[in-house]
Amino acid sequence: MYATPYPGVLTPDWLPPVLPDRAAELAELAAILGDPYPGRSPPWVAAVVGPSGSGTSATARLAARRLVEALHREGGSPSPALVRVRVAEAGGTQGVASGLLKGLDGGFEPRGFPVAEILAGFLRRLAREHRPAVVVLDDIGPDAPDLAPVVRALLGPARFLPEGNEAAPTVWTILAGRSEAEAAWTRMHRAGLPRTVRIPLPSLGDPAIRAIVLDRATRALGHAPPVELVDRMVERCAREGRGVARALDLLRRELLGPTASRPDLPSLGAGPGRLPVEPRILAAVERATRGRPATLGEIRSWEERLAQEEGVRPLPATTLWRRMVRLQAAGVIRREVRPGGPGGTRSTIELVGPIPFYAVTAANRTRRDASGPASAPGPVAPPARWAAPA
Repeated sequence: MYATPYPGVLTPDWLPPVLPDRAAELAELAAILGDPYPGRSPPWVAAVVGPSGSGTSATARLAARRLVEALHREGGSPSPALVRVRVAEAGGTQGVASGLLKGLDGGFEPRGFPVAEILAGFLRRLAREHRPAVVVLDDIGPDAPDLAPVVRALLGPARFLPEGNEAAPTVWTILAGRSEAEAAWTRMHRAGLPRTVRIPLPSLGDPAIRAIVLDRATRALGHAPPVELVDRMVERCAREGRGVARALDLLRRELLGPTASRPDLPSLGAGPGRLPVEPRILAAVERATRGRPATLGEIRSWEERLAQEEGVRPLPATTLWRRMVRLQAAGVIRREVRPGGPGGTRSTIELVGPIPFYAVTAANRTRRDASGPASAPGPVAPPARWAAPA
């Protein structure tokens, strides 16, 4: 493990000032969205679409930041609002709409409000304050909820204002997501998103990934990293056929260690950074994945075995799934939907963040049985139902 004095730059949400191999796409975004105002009437919207790991999120967020900086240079009051919602973690259409309003009012509680009313509250507040807004809807994947109501509201905000209100809010909208989510993009196009504003991103090549990893490692360590460290990250990323996001995940594990708490891990329970998830769930995820994506059935098999060892009942399937949602929202796991399975698709789960240290130690604690003193458990074998044959 390396001494890392600046771990904040390793968080997924940290945004570098420059993106390798994305200058042309950023210039195209600036031409569509303006600098800061385009030479045409609203709506002002753009979509960044590319394969997983191509940097769609970073490109969209950097374009949004530059647009906000341009609005600041123009002057005026109040200052523009930058609102970003991660669609993959929002928990449905209502969650996306609530994320927009929470970007202006962190104390908003969405329970009991329909989607249309939440969107109206967001747009009316902008209009009342005469405040421009740059909205980023990020992480649009194959399992994205229906974003058509949100897109219609952002592209036509005047429909949500009281009659006689002539000043519609000024809104720029940037969408970012995976090209595999064609069903989600089709729904948004039917809701009014022009196809001409889609900016495709090609996959990043090894030289670009190497430059990003080198830059991030240098910033985290405060000095140039060992060459073999960068080579190892890039080579493994290429071997797995993954993008830059995977390379940065590997770098974060290498520099912070497998049990280090993530710098951006939210506090979701009692105690700093503690997740409201049973330690055996985290242990089951760690054992089932082990360097590869795992199915929910494999994780459930591990959870059943660990529950049996603890002398408690295994969690019902629906409860276990809710725990997976919590872990995904905290950035510990990533869920991907792939073709196959009885319903035409199946979910695979991959460990992308370190398991919190308290959970690892709790899962591996010593046990006391009736025959003698406490003893540490030995190596755990995979459950028989899916173990590889000897």
